[in-house]
Amino acid sequence: MYGYAYHLLSSFDEAEELCQEAFIQAYTNLANLKEAKKFPSWLRSITRNVCISFIRQKERLRSLEESVPKREILTPEEQYERRELSSQLMEAVNTLSERNRLLVTLFYLDGLSYKEIGDFLEVPLNTVKVTLRRARQQLRDRLQKMVEEGFNRHKLSSEFVKKVSKAIEERT
Repeated sequence: MYGYAYHLLSSFDEAEELCQEAFIQAYTNLANLKEAKKFPSWLRSITRNVCISFIRQKERLRSLEESVPKREILTPEEQYERRELSSQLMEAVNTLSERNRLLVTLFYLDGLSYKEIGDFLEVPLNTVKVTLRRARQQLRDRLQKMVEEGFNRHKLSSEFVKKVSKAIEERT
């Protein structure tokens, strides 16, 4: 359910919090479940409803906030996350060979076309295409590894079960 909640919310912290709420609701409403074999879909439905309610509440708050003009102010956590993401992206780009790094920079940062890059570097158009394709594949591979490592760092701990159990005890 944690992975499902993350999929709906795109936030590990919110997913953990709402997953906990879904488990609590499931526990307190367990008597309403008619067929035990439907438990997985029943729990998924509860999780989905909890997440959708949260999203709607968040959107209402966002629309209220958007009605008041203001400049973007990032929390320290958001600032850190942006710096960290930027650092990781640059680290991935820096793993490329100098030539691949140059092509990626010219294409994405300067916005040059394949032809413009070829003209600028005095290399054939096909060479630009092949080299940029290889560079992108290297970045894809690196990104996949970063995603795997990132998700592994955010797996639920054994403390999650204890927190849910404690919250259920407090509500009953």
